[in-house]
Amino acid sequence: MIQSKANIDTLSKQGETPLMIASFFGHLEIVNVLIEMKADTNIETPNDEYSVTSLRLACRNGHKEIVEFLLK
Repeated sequence: MIQSKANIDTLSKQGETPLMIASFFGHLEIVNVLIEMKADTNIETPNDEYSVTSLRLACRNGHKEIVEFLLK
């Protein structure tokens, strides 16, 4: 992704960015790299009922270190 200069905020079929997925699963090192690459922390999933951000996903899954990192 880095070498091909792909869009760091590309959405999956479910409407999630790489940052959302890393936040959901608690991968702090990956979150750090994505933020360094200027990933957008404010993107929300395109859902009619509710939408979530990377921060909400980290909160929901109890990933305190990621929550603190995203709030810096």
